[in-house]
Amino acid sequence: MKVPIGKGSRLIICHVGSAETGFLNECKLVFRSKGKKNTDYHCDMNAIVFTKWFQNFLSVLEQRDIKNSVIVMDNASYHSVVRDKPPTTSTRKSDIQDWLMKKNIPYTCCQTRAELLELVQAAKGIKEFELDIMAANAGHTVVRLPPYHCQYNPIEMVWAQVKRQVAERNTTFKVKDLEDITNQVIDEVTQDAWAACVRHAEQLQDEDLKKEIARDAIMEPIIIQLTESDSENEDTDGREDEEVEILATPLQQ
Repeated sequence: MKVPIGKGSRLIICHVGSAETGFLNECKLVFRSKGKKNTDYHCDMNAIVFTKWFQNFLSVLEQRDIKNSVIVMDNASYHSVVRDKPPTTSTRKSDIQDWLMKKNIPYTCCQTRAELLELVQAAKGIKEFELDIMAANAGHTVVRLPPYHCQYNPIEMVWAQVKRQVAERNTTFKVKDLEDITNQVIDEVTQDAWAACVRHAEQLQDEDLKKEIARDAIMEPIIIQLTESDSENEDTDGREDEEVEILATPLQQ
């Protein structure tokens, strides 16, 4: 069939699963994008939407009596909202002062904005993400993938299967039919399919780990010994009775 020109309407999908459960059906979220055709999905899937979905996900784990789970996610912006985010160079001076006051960090009203930011920089600690804290309070642990390593997340392979089957069944190119097909295909993903994707992701991690260990084993340590004169970074010009090694000589014309 001739495919219509242009992207047309799109669907936003958010879901979660594991080798032991397959997809958690209670957590399926499929809705139509309200953004313009030339915008990406971030106008629809944002921190507010995802946090609400994540709260429902944690409640489903509690209802199923699933404890001590490891929740794998990437570093998308809506996954990584920082709790009590430190001020930046674009923050107003009054807001910087409020942040310092909450942290019980002394400052004076006569200090400039730049000086206040120096106090902020000195007080910065480890980032605490809102979702990580929510998960920890419910007895679960969030593990974030290294940047540009989406192959370690088995749901990426599940999504590839889902999108391929949706594309094969999408013959009318109508958003209502597309929505029905998407829900149907997602519901057909079995626990065995999930388990296979998890095993493949774990295999990739193991292979990369072995390569990294082998690389560390064959690399010889580089040791640089500094003499007293090297550490002082002195200029050799003008030194008396000292040999200077000539590293290069000019070419003869």
